[in-house]
Amino acid sequence: MNKKSIEKQNLQYLLKAKYIIIGVIIIIGCDNDRMIDKSFQPNVKNPMYDLGQGPEILIDESHNNYHTKDGFYSPLSKLLIDDGYVVKSIKKFTKENLEKAEILIISNALPKNHKKNENAFSENDIDLIENWVKNGGSLFLIADHMPCPIAAEKLAKAFNIDFINCYALDTTSHEYEIFTKSDSTLIENIITQGRNIEERIDTVVTFRGQAFNIPDNAIPILKFRSEYMLVIPERPMQFDENTKYIPVRNEVQGAIMNYYQGRLAVFGEAAMFTSQVDEEKGIIGFGYPKAKQNAQFTLNIIHWLDGKLK
Repeated sequence: MNKKSIEKQNLQYLLKAKYIIIGVIIIIGCDNDRMIDKSFQPNVKNPMYDLGQGPEILIDESHNNYHTKDGFYSPLSKLLIDDGYVVKSIKKFTKENLEKAEILIISNALPKNHKKNENAFSENDIDLIENWVKNGGSLFLIADHMPCPIAAEKLAKAFNIDFINCYALDTTSHEYEIFTKSDSTLIENIITQGRNIEERIDTVVTFRGQAFNIPDNAIPILKFRSEYMLVIPERPMQFDENTKYIPVRNEVQGAIMNYYQGRLAVFGEAAMFTSQVDEEKGIIGFGYPKAKQNAQFTLNIIHWLDGKLK
């Protein structure tokens, strides 16, 4: 057996081992064996605003979203409220509803039938959101692993972001995805710098997600090491001989960009922005031992979307 064959065999073994680990927690559209971490308490030492005095942040609940204000994103809501923001849900997209908000968070939108790879957004919704951002709104768009990229693909494309309906996996490790400044996978920029030394970010952890391509005017935040592969089965979690394994090139898992008068932050993993309890893995997200900076990283993104980081 030559070296190339051995490397291929090792790669297949690692991928299969990873499938066993993640297969019990990833189902079509979401991580069903996870619960909200009700013990999470934010500890914002230097709030951006006095309590309730910040601008309004809307969390989308009108597209069959897995993450909602009082559901799996309730820890995120707590964090933002502790930072002084006013957090509300949006259950119907209208020009009037969007005009009330400074920031719109859309996380893991899904079609009505979760088993179908379908778009979750109407053309009217996409036009409303794109025009709102163009005129000064700030969008925080989050879409996890397959099938979430398909659901938000057209919305992302409106901003020249190309989602890939895949699982982005490290072929050398069974750990969650760890991005660090030391290995240049966490890119030094205004988000990682924060307002001061206490808000600087050196490490960010994500918990299985997708990859996407960004336009030249976007700023990458999370970049993959060369050991990552885009794993693309024909259907979510059905890994077989038809599954495609594509080495990463320039794909990212997080980026920011200006869009006319507005701003856009895009990420390919959702659990990193909340705190959840997994039946087998324990706490993931903010409470995960190696993700101690995820909460501040989240606030830095919000502060940039709010125009407070320049």
